[in-house]
Amino acid sequence: MKKIFLSDIISLFKGQSINNEYNDLKFKKVFLNLIIFILFIFLVNILNVIFLLILGYKTPPVLKSIEETLPYEIILIAPFVEEMFFRFPLKKSKKNLYIFFIFLAFFLLMKFNFVHKDYAYIMFLFLILYQLFFSKSLITSETNYSNKSTFFLIILLSSLFGLFHVVNLEKTDEFINYYLLIFSISKIITGISLSVIRLRFGVLISIFFHVIFNLIIYLIN
Repeated sequence: MKKIFLSDIISLFKGQSINNEYNDLKFKKVFLNLIIFILFIFLVNILNVIFLLILGYKTPPVLKSIEETLPYEIILIAPFVEEMFFRFPLKKSKKNLYIFFIFLAFFLLMKFNFVHKDYAYIMFLFLILYQLFFSKSLITSETNYSNKSTFFLIILLSSLFGLFHVVNLEKTDEFINYYLLIFSISKIITGISLSVIRLRFGVLISIFFHVIFNLIIYLIN
């Protein structure tokens, strides 16, 4: 069987390159990787909960303003925003840089209330459609960084991904120390996993995996 998700993670830490399969996507292989990804991340989160129980924490803190967050923002918007920030830059391309900085500009305008979030969401939708319809052009313009640079970028962006989620937690004195460390490690592992998916299958597939995972978490909660 060709390399799949877990083999790619091992290859990454061995300093080996991850070959992309953008132009030869097979439903069966993508679906298999999706199942393994979901099971792996759930295992990471189960271990997270076990460690917390061992440490005596029974009720984890919740995300800030979770009550005010609409379902489509959790299931659709959050995965797209996070993949654009933390996985999209993993390939070298001028087109990717242009798209990334356009996205970043609209995100910051929305974050600081210069642009209503609905207008920002329309822009995000445009960027998704652009990637869908011009994905071949974007892919052919992408080149790989060196293996060392790719590894460094993945660790850096995945660490920022973990920090991003820690910052969004409602913190209490009880959870300042061990919980935040364990929580951030689980998110860093999730970030590394999605990075591997992005490198092999492309950013649209990593967004899709992220959407499915958030959907499952939302339905469970």
